[in-house]
Amino acid sequence: MVKVNRKFAVPYGAGSSKDNKTVYIDYRVPQKIKTMSGKKIDVVKALVAHETSEEKAMDRGMSYEKAHDKVAVPTENKEVRSQGASPREYNHILNKTLDKFAGKKKEIKRAEPPDLDPKPYKDEHKLSLLKKIVHK
Repeated sequence: MVKVNRKFAVPYGAGSSKDNKTVYIDYRVPQKIKTMSGKKIDVVKALVAHETSEEKAMDRGMSYEKAHDKVAVPTENKEVRSQGASPREYNHILNKTLDKFAGKKKEIKRAEPPDLDPKPYKDEHKLSLLKKIVHK
């Protein structure tokens, strides 16, 4: 079983530790969100499903991009549907939530996890966004 840690600022809202034993979820991401249709979605549960499935796929040799698009996103969407909500609505609300703190230097009071797996942040655009989200 994976451990969940919500004590850090995490790029894109969530990520895994290098040893895959911890899923880090940004302290500013709400535990639950309510959709326009009134469904309450456990965001933490959905993000853990995403991160754990993504890491397992990469451990099997899949690239980050394929693991994210072909495994993690569908797994997260399946979890959201199992909670009775629409993945489209969930993603819209979650992305608006993440956009609120992306790049806001003054809001950031915490560092990133020391053992955050860097694989998902390797390309230039993502590294630039990472620097905006988490300032040391």
